[in-house]
Amino acid sequence: DEEGIYVVENRLVKKVAFTRGGHFYKLRRAPQGGAPTLEVDGIHMHRIKEVSPWQDSILKVRAAKVKRGSRVLDVCTGLGYTASISIEFGASEVLSIEVDPVVLEIAHKLRLAGL
Repeated sequence: DEEGIYVVENRLVKKVAFTRGGHFYKLRRAPQGGAPTLEVDGIHMHRIKEVSPWQDSILKVRAAKVKRGSRVLDVCTGLGYTASISIEFGASEVLSIEVDPVVLEIAHKLRLAGL
C-alpha cells in the first residue's frame, strides 16, 4: 500500500487506519511527499494536489498574516502542522483546540514515530 502510513507498536507493524465511533480514520502519504495528511471518512484534512500538507499549512498561516508576536487560535488542530508553522512564523502564543480524541491519538502516534 503506497498511500498508507505504518507505525511499529509492541514490535508489530500496524497501518494507521481504523474505524471508531462510526468514522473511518487513516493517515495517508501525500503525492508530493513530506508530512502525511489525515483522512476522516475519505476527506483529506489538507490539500494534497500540487502542494504537500506542510506547504498547505504554510499557505494558511501566510493568509492569516501570522507574524512575530501574533496570538493564534488554531481550531480543529488535527496533526498540529498549522500550530507548528505559526510558531515558526513568530507567533508568541498558539492555542490549539482539537475535540476529536481519535485525531489526538493519531497525532500522538505520529510524534512517537518521529514523523
